[in-house]
Amino acid sequence: MKRTALLVVGLLFAGLTVVSAGEGTEAKWFDMENCAFCKNVTAEPGLLENMKWKHYNITNGIVTVTTVNPEYKDAYLKAHKAMEEMGTKMMSGEVDPTTVTMCGHCQAYGGFMQKGVTFDYVQADVGDIVVMTSASPETAAEIQKFGARNEKETAKMKKEMKAKKAK
Repeated sequence: MKRTALLVVGLLFAGLTVVSAGEGTEAKWFDMENCAFCKNVTAEPGLLENMKWKHYNITNGIVTVTTVNPEYKDAYLKAHKAMEEMGTKMMSGEVDPTTVTMCGHCQAYGGFMQKGVTFDYVQADVGDIVVMTSASPETAAEIQKFGARNEKETAKMKKEMKAKKAK
C-alpha cells in the first residue's frame, strides 16, 4: 500500500506527444487530459489551479513538496485515491501497464521505481512530501534532472493555463 501511495503521489505530477506506453514516441511531459494518472487531477474542477509542487535537490536525489489550498483537500484526496486504484490495478496485473496511456513524467517516475530508487512518503494535512533517493551517483543525478525538468515543465504548464484563462 505504501509503495502504491508513492507511485500515486509521483504520478500526480506527471515529453512531447501523447502516447500509450510502448508506442515508441516521446510522451508529452504532463498530459493532464490523457494520462491515466494525471487526468484524475483535472477531473476535479479547480484542483490543478490550486495545487503547487516544488522539487529540491539533496545529495542523493530530490525532495518534492506538494501543497493544495485547504478548500481543495477533499478533491486532492479523491484524485489521489483514483490514481492509487489505477496503480494497484497495474501492480496486481489486473491492468496491463503497456496498455495504459501515461505522460512522460509518469513513465519516468515508474522507471525510477523499476531502478530501485528509494521513495519515502509523508502525508501532510494539505499535501505531501516525497523523498526520492539513490545510492548510485548516476541515478541520483537522473533523479535531480527529473526534478529540474518537472520545475521547467510545471512553469510552462502554469503559463499556458494562465494564457488559456485570459482568453
